[in-house]
Amino acid sequence: MLRELKTFIAVARYGTFAAAGMHIGLTQSAVSAQIRNLEQALGIRLFDRTGRQALLNAAGQRALPMAREMLETFSRMAVSDDVSEYRGELKIGAVATAQTGLLPQVIRCNCSPSTLMCATTAIHSTGGW
Repeated sequence: MLRELKTFIAVARYGTFAAAGMHIGLTQSAVSAQIRNLEQALGIRLFDRTGRQALLNAAGQRALPMAREMLETFSRMAVSDDVSEYRGELKIGAVATAQTGLLPQVIRCNCSPSTLMCATTAIHSTGGW
């Protein structure tokens, strides 16, 4: 549905299926088919069609900001996270033998210059046996 939402926004912006198609690289009939698919999926008409012109109706005006928001949200998903934004403390529980053998090796292997990490160890007894 992302293609259909992009097409919907283009038609709302350019006013005709043909003009929208020119700007997004589709034929008028492909634009028409995508708008028809979107309207069928939503169960509502988004445009009032008068001749060649396509004017947003009330449902289309309501849907337009949501379509823009959905595309913005999708585009943000592709942006890599900045590791420097993550702050906090990570506590790892492990048995004593893992704390002295396996765990330090794992921490060393997963450190990189781009990761600011300070590793400290503390051994806490739970009473046990």
